[in-house]
Formats: sequence, structure tokens, C-alpha cells
Amino acid sequence: MNIKYMAFLDLPLDDQFEFKYYLHSEITEFLKNKTNKFTDLIKIEEIGKTYEGRTIWVAKITNFVVDDMEKPAYYIEANIHAGEVTGSTTALYIIHYLLEKYNNEKIITDLLDRYVFYIVPRISADGSERYLTTPNTLRSSTRYWPYPDKLPGFHSEDINEDGEILWMRIQDELGDWKISDKDPRLMIKRNADDIEGKFYRMFPEGMIEDWKRGEPIKIAPAPEGLDLNRQNPAHWGMESVQQGAGPFPLSEPETRAIADFIRAHPNINGIQSFHTFSGVILRPLSYAPDTEMDNHDLAVFKHLGDIGEELTGYPCININKEFKYDSKKDLLGGFLDWAFDHRGIFSYSTELWDIIKEAGIEDRDYIQFLMYRRTEEEELKLLKWNDDTLDGEGFKNWEEFDHPQLGRVEIGGWKFKYTWQNPPLGKGYLEQIAHKNALFAFAHAFANARIKFSDHRIEQISDDTYKINISIINEGFLPTYTSNQAKNNKVVLANKLEITTDCEIVTPRNNRINFPHLEGRSNKMNMNVFYVFSPEDQKWTYEFIVKGGSKISIKAVTERAGTIYLDLEL
Repeated sequence: MNIKYMAFLDLPLDDQFEFKYYLHSEITEFLKNKTNKFTDLIKIEEIGKTYEGRTIWVAKITNFVVDDMEKPAYYIEANIHAGEVTGSTTALYIIHYLLEKYNNEKIITDLLDRYVFYIVPRISADGSERYLTTPNTLRSSTRYWPYPDKLPGFHSEDINEDGEILWMRIQDELGDWKISDKDPRLMIKRNADDIEGKFYRMFPEGMIEDWKRGEPIKIAPAPEGLDLNRQNPAHWGMESVQQGAGPFPLSEPETRAIADFIRAHPNINGIQSFHTFSGVILRPLSYAPDTEMDNHDLAVFKHLGDIGEELTGYPCININKEFKYDSKKDLLGGFLDWAFDHRGIFSYSTELWDIIKEAGIEDRDYIQFLMYRRTEEEELKLLKWNDDTLDGEGFKNWEEFDHPQLGRVEIGGWKFKYTWQNPPLGKGYLEQIAHKNALFAFAHAFANARIKFSDHRIEQISDDTYKINISIINEGFLPTYTSNQAKNNKVVLANKLEITTDCEIVTPRNNRINFPHLEGRSNKMNMNVFYVFSPEDQKWTYEFIVKGGSKISIKAVTERAGTIYLDLEL
């Protein structure tokens, strides 16, 4: 079946879904309610516990007339970073959409009849719970790392108890910030030739551990220093090389649970990992440029990424080239690199939501803009978006506060959680993000390899002797081994044909044989004006002769392209 990706654009948004940011208990209730309602389409399983003991859920979604392990699979995960709660909502929306639209939308019905989705809506459940119920932000796990206690220095805290952790500005003649002449809310960097005027130092709202007045103020590292997306075995680096990596690969219960699940489900061909923010689809490799990837696999990544761009409006880029925090340091231990480098699975990480583009700022460098430099004009555009769209509610004006350690300070700034990191609710942003990225997941899943019996022939050659000829085809886009990376790593087992019969198998005498991997359409994307040829490498035929008996059952087993059955009567 060849469904063009543009057909997915006709799928309507389902506004019956509750678009909000879900607590762990609400995710659990959501999954259990769906399981009770759609008993033939969804099963939920606990795949592990978090550091604090919360359940990590996976939803398995398919038409369970056929066992999920006998179908090609697509894996979705979200919220490996605690504050990136847009991802969880998007994952839950996908679960909702697949279930509610089955038998109502043909594409969705075809998806669940042919494939299985494995969806983990939240990995960092401990961190997300803290993020959603307190003013705090954190990267991933709540476990202290690499130090067992807080270090001396500035630590974030809601000291004025307004429910937000913002910024503090303190007037200082050596300060590196100043107030913009164009908007008194805006703090801009002091230039080299700024000699006269009022200057400020900027600190996160909070308190200073182990500090005496007059001592230099230092920013302490967050005590919860783990980054679960630096925990994977592929190109892992110890803490001194890669911040947040933890003591060893998969040392944390959350990352180990995910790795164990994926290894236990070799039918997975594609992966989507939902993050925030920047409005961009990321693809491997993180640790090396595109030139280090197999040419065919790179072409597939780009082709599927192009589909993602059309469906979501987000550009698809290489992490190593365009999304590194430090141009001279590679990101190590990333989930995408493990999934592709070790398992050969075509994997993407989508950074949902883009306040910057919403403010009308185009063509910026993603990391440079966030971490190094923004113009005053760009900052003013962001404030204008806040004023026009949120009635100014996304930014708190500076207010004086008597800090117990520092004396007079001013507290204000962006309410980061639901402006920059996640979209504000009630403005339609979350709805569009969830729906458009669901469409990309559906289209990517349809690229999976999938085998079927295309035809068979039975020829009687004597009174009780028959010649049987069968054909198996791969009707998917990807080959049955998924990628050259998977084939080279030998992580996909050989395909097997099993014949069960009350007949005598005359020749070949084996009733269990291996059959070759079948290509899909992914190796036929090139358009060479000098050489036009489309090999029939998507098809395999097998012939055998039986004598006596009347019934034959044939089973074809592949790890990643499904298991199929054919029953014949002579």
C-alpha cells in the first residue's frame, strides 16, 4: 500500500482531547480509561520505576487481532527532560487520536491493522511532577548528581513566594547589564564603550548557600545534575567530559527501562522522541558530521525529514552541524545516537514549540540565539509578542524586594516555563503542535517495512504429488533490515520460513529455512538519467514439492517487517 504523506494533512484535529499539561496521576488515569474503553486496541504495561518510585508506562496500540510482536513497530517517547511537558501532551494526543479515529479514518485504521505503536508518554516523571507542582525547574531526575549535597553558591528559589522563579537585578557599577532605552522591562548587555550610566548584575531569583556579605557571589550548579539524554551507551562520556552523564551508561532506572524495552522489541523500525523547544526536527548523528553516515541511510533520514518538514513546518537538521551547545564539543550519550548507531533505527527528536518564530524572528542560529547573543530588536519583538498575544502576562515587570541576604533587589523577567519552554495554554498553540507532530509520527510509521504473501501457485504433478510456489513481498518503504547500519551491526536476525504439513516434503526436504532480507523502496530514490532500472529486490519466491496429505501451513517470520501466515489445502 502506497499512501502519500500529503494524505495525512486531511486528518482533522480532534478537539475532544483535553489539551493541558498532565500530572503523573492524570497520565495514569488517562491510560487506564483508554484501556477500559478500547479493550481490543490498547494495552498498558509498567516497564520500570523512576528514582522516586513512579511507574513508567508504555501504551501498546494496535489491532490486537494480531499480536503486537508480529507487526512492524513505531516507538514514541516524551518528557525525558522534566520541564518539556509539551511532549507528554503530544504523546497522549497521539494515543487518543489513534484510538478514537480507528474505524473512522481509513489511514488510522490501516495504521493499527498493519503496525503497532509503542508510546511512553513520560520518562522523567519525578522531575516533571516537581516542575508542574512547584515553581522549580530541573533538567531530568530529582536525584542529586554529581554531588550528594548542595554546593555553596546561588541556588534558585521563589523567595518572594509569588509562584514563579524569575530573575533578580542588582545595581552594580561593575555590572554587565543595563536597562534598554526602548523598553524599561528589557535588560541588554553592556557594551565595551558603556562607561557612564546605571549598570546591573543579573542573578536567578534565589538564595546563596554558605555565603558571607562581601564575598564574591558564585552560581552553584543545580543539585539535580543528571541529564537522562546523556546516559546512553553510544559514545557515552564520563561526567568530566559530558555534563549530566551520570556514573555509567544507563545507570538510572529511567534510562535502563527504556533501553531494556527497546531491546526487547526488535520489531521497532522508527522512533520519535518529543522535547522542547525551538521548533526543529533533529536527526543523528550528534557526535559526527553527515559524512560519517552511510549514504543510503543519510538519504532516508533526509527524505523522511523532508516529510516531517511538510507536515509540521519545522526544519529537519543534523545535530552535529546545527544544534551543538559548543561548536567545539560533541554531545555524547544521546538517545538518538544509541537508537541509530547501535540498533539501526531511524530516529528523530523533535523540539516542539518555538516562541522565537512566533515573535516573527526568522533565520536565526538555534543555539547561538538561545545561549550567546540576541539583538535588542529581537528581544523587543519577543516582548511585543508577549504584549499582543498574552496581554503582557508572560513577563513580570520588575518590582523591588528586600532580599534577606542582598538587601534591595528587583525581581522580574520572563515566566519561562509557559512562554519559552512550553506554549501558553488557551491560545491554540498546544493544539496545533500536538496535531501536526502526530501527523509526522503517522507518516514515519507508514515507512516501516511490512511483508505479505503476494501470490501462490499449486500445481499437481502426479496423483498425490504437488509443486507449491509462494511469493513474499515487502510492501514497505524501508527494507526488512531497516537500515544499512542495522545490517552492518548484525542486530536484525535472519528471516525464517516455517512449513507445517501432514504431507511428506519431497524437495527441498527442510521445513525450516532462512530467506533473504527484502528491500523496500528506499533504495530506489535516486533518479539517474544515465541508468534507469528498478530491480525486483522487494520479492522472494520459493518452490517446494510435497507428496500425500492435504494441508499446508506456511509461516514467514521477520523481526522488523512482521510475521505472516498462509494456509493451503491440496
